[in-house]
Amino acid sequence: MTNENSSVTNTSVAQMSFGGLLGESFKMFFAKIGLFLPIAIVVGLLTYGLMFLSVFITAALQPEGSFWILNAMMIVIGGGLFVFSTVQTLALIKASSETIKSKNVGVFEAIGYGFKNLWKGMITMIRSFWYVFWISVLPVMILMILFVAFAGMSGAMGYELGDSAIAQSLLGPGDNAITDISGGANLEELAGFSSFLRGASFLMSGLGIVLVIWMVVMMIYRGTRSMFSMYAVVEEGLSWTAALKKSLEVTKGKFWRIFGYMILWVLVMLALMIPIGIVLAIIPIEEISEVINMLVSLAFSGVMTIFMNKFYLGLKAGK
Repeated sequence: MTNENSSVTNTSVAQMSFGGLLGESFKMFFAKIGLFLPIAIVVGLLTYGLMFLSVFITAALQPEGSFWILNAMMIVIGGGLFVFSTVQTLALIKASSETIKSKNVGVFEAIGYGFKNLWKGMITMIRSFWYVFWISVLPVMILMILFVAFAGMSGAMGYELGDSAIAQSLLGPGDNAITDISGGANLEELAGFSSFLRGASFLMSGLGIVLVIWMVVMMIYRGTRSMFSMYAVVEEGLSWTAALKKSLEVTKGKFWRIFGYMILWVLVMLALMIPIGIVLAIIPIEEISEVINMLVSLAFSGVMTIFMNKFYLGLKAGK
């Protein structure tokens, strides 16, 4: 019976428009606001607790000019943020999954699920990041390294990258025999080498523009294809490798629909946040404004999780 209900739910979700999914997500969030907000608040308090503890330890132990302790604390803070971010993501997805299935789950039960599956969630996030990174950002980084090395090579010759004007201005009739004091090289040869550097720099600049465009396109495309990996972990109980494959499977041939929904989501959030921001700006007490802003941000993250979970179920049902 449960499977039949789940199948019916998934099929209905698959037939929903963006507005239908968004409306259902808000409705479901407010019906379970006592579940989603406390999850985000509890994990957020744990995160802030770690940060304050790290700052306290740093202030207490760091002697004058101790560079290593400060960096060690920064690594601890960064690692802690990653850990608690993963826990919160898993807990919110678990809460949304059970809510969509009309099942009850407690705040600490969902958070416990996040800690229990922490390692799987972290590896899934890293694997998804690498799926996007290696083909989009890595080529640009390699080009930057080559560009720096190329600039260093030209600098070692005493010229700015691609600038042969100085050498050429020194050449005149009968000046071919003049040599550079620093290296004894013929100025005409140096001018030719500088012209080569200039042409090569233009080529690398053009290639850099192409690679930046490639990076943006591939980050959007691959990020969209892999964005449901964590939902596959929670919904299917899959390993990090299988979760990524599942995300690629359910998004195959549906990139433009998913990308369009994400653009619409951003526009809706902007339309909601702008008036909220205006209202918060006129609140005279800054602390109250900051608390309300934090609660609103947490609420939107809860709605987003439900929206994405229902969207994932719909895509899966539509395969």
